[in-house]
Amino acid sequence: MTQHAKKRHPVVAALLSAVLMGLGQLYNGQLKRAAVFFALYVAAFGVAATVSMFLFSFHGVIGLYLAAAIFAGLYIYAIADAFIGARYVGKLELTRFNRWYVYVSVYLAMTLIQVVFEPPVASYSIPAGSMKPTLLIGDYVFADKNAYRERDPNRGDVVIFKLPSDNQTDYVKRLIGLPGDRVQMIDGVLHINDKPIKRERIDDFANEHPDGSVQHIKMHRETLPNGVFYRTLDLFDRGPGDNTGKFVVPDDHYFMMGDHRDNSTDSRFMSHVGFVPAVNLVSRAEVLYFSQNGTADWWQVMRWPGAIRFDRIGKTLY
Repeated sequence: MTQHAKKRHPVVAALLSAVLMGLGQLYNGQLKRAAVFFALYVAAFGVAATVSMFLFSFHGVIGLYLAAAIFAGLYIYAIADAFIGARYVGKLELTRFNRWYVYVSVYLAMTLIQVVFEPPVASYSIPAGSMKPTLLIGDYVFADKNAYRERDPNRGDVVIFKLPSDNQTDYVKRLIGLPGDRVQMIDGVLHINDKPIKRERIDDFANEHPDGSVQHIKMHRETLPNGVFYRTLDLFDRGPGDNTGKFVVPDDHYFMMGDHRDNSTDSRFMSHVGFVPAVNLVSRAEVLYFSQNGTADWWQVMRWPGAIRFDRIGKTLY
């Protein structure tokens, strides 16, 4: 063994593979094993980018959880393999590959590949109740980042957009008004182009509070002129947004409203949201992939079954 031989530390090898699958194997001098793990890592992102469109369905969400479990298992195997490999190798005759800058370069290259193969799918959590009953606090949704690169927005889309006042904060609302539309609320009834939309009273919505109490809120089914229908909540008979002036949507702008009409800061309030420019549209919400009611923190594993809303997982929004 020459003076260039150095001991491989199992913990270091495991940590490197935790940072990037295969990096620990490279540290151990196991070039072929490292190449296999790197290839699997790249393949995972390539497949995710290719099949991401299938996530927008119930079966797609179930497939996602299965794929995530397989990928997590593979990652754990790579970490354990690096740890065991370092113990097996012991001291290693260092080569040009066993340099810190090589490890950093490989990591940066893999990061670049992630950017190139980034799936056109974004994940969002719902922190507020402005879109009840469609979206609840604790819902997690997948959204299509390419939705408005390929077509114009439609009335009824559930849209994630940047708040016009700061161009940074993500908001989620329903698209109600298109460019040129005249939008007005009269006694709680939505009017588009001077015509009231179809609005039907349905069963009350049972709004559950963290303390376990339940509040019953009037619920309606609205149908837009293009046939898209959804449910809305009406908390007050004369809420602050139930009677408005007539809004004329400018070119290249859209009018957004929350489904929880008396608990939503949206385009009805010009000083807060107002008309949303087309360039601020980020993505279209498509499907719920997870939902929890907030009664259990992540470390309270035994309470997860009671906190997860299993009936909402895989629920599509259209």
